Amino acid sequence: MNANNNRPSSPIPQPTAIRVLERHSLLLGKLKKVRERGSGPNPSSARGHVVPCEGVRPQGRVRPCWELRVWDTLGVHGAYDGGAVFAVGRRGVEMREADRAYETLRADILSWELAPGTVLGEAVVSQQLGLSRTPIREALRRLEREKLVQIRSGRGAVVAEISLDSIAELFQMREAIETYAARLSARKGDPKVFVPLLAKLEALADTLDPDEPPADGYSAYSALVADFDAAIEHAANNTYLSDALINVTAHVARLRHLARSNPRRMYEAGSEHVAICKAILARDASTAANLTASHIHRSLQGILAVFIEEVTGSALVIPPGLVAAVD
Repeated sequence: MNANNNRPSSPIPQPTAIRVLERHSLLLGKLKKVRERGSGPNPSSARGHVVPCEGVRPQGRVRPCWELRVWDTLGVHGAYDGGAVFAVGRRGVEMREADRAYETLRADILSWELAPGTVLGEAVVSQQLGLSRTPIREALRRLEREKLVQIRSGRGAVVAEISLDSIAELFQMREAIETYAARLSARKGDPKVFVPLLAKLEALADTLDPDEPPADGYSAYSALVADFDAAIEHAANNTYLSDALINVTAHVARLRHLARSNPRRMYEAGSEHVAICKAILARDASTAANLTASHIHRSLQGILAVFIEEVTGSALVIPPGLVAAVD
């Protein structure tokens, strides 16, 4: 890609690519809005952006195209080269049908379009995605291994439920790996990456209201936090840690649906991300790790409060032992 050129060598106009990609929303994890980041009257409402791409390889051929990068699907892209829309994976390679089914179902589970407990009948899913049952079955098995789907005898596949125990276990894992990732980032992070991220985090934190959610439902916030998380993972530069973070991030993304119903907690989290980024830039590994641990504890308390209220219909005191489970 030519950094000095905002267009690929393909003559396809970018607005045309955006419209075409938007029409293929099912392929792209049911994306609601597609807009080039930084353009339009309200760019913060976009959940993805379109960029020039060279090197996508549909069926082994390299063709310049416009590529859609979708935030909420954790790396699922779609691309349009003037002929057809095709799904591409994290490395720009055209997906097999099973991969496409997996990524689409995974995106819908993480965004709660497929809520916990939703039955995933092979016949119904097959019809919805326009695929045969074999790739659907393979996709469901992969999601089961990630603990996002449960396959039960006699009931088939269902979206995994969220329980108090699973939340506590997830946050135990978060503290173990995310604090260490923050520590490594403070030691090895590139200021050229984290300085602009800090400016964006500070600007966005200033727009958050402790009493009201933003008009975009925290889409811009989630996108920026995803960038920040990715920068920390990249700076840590540890393959095994990255693999663990990818798995945990998927489950955290699902729980953020609960967190978004608490504007005050989201407001606090914005300031916490700013503080963590400042510690990383200051090369203060201990402070970065401690601030990350504090952020995780506060997030756990916020999510538990919302979860208990939604399950019971009333606000309850969080069991102290449950929060202490991550200590």
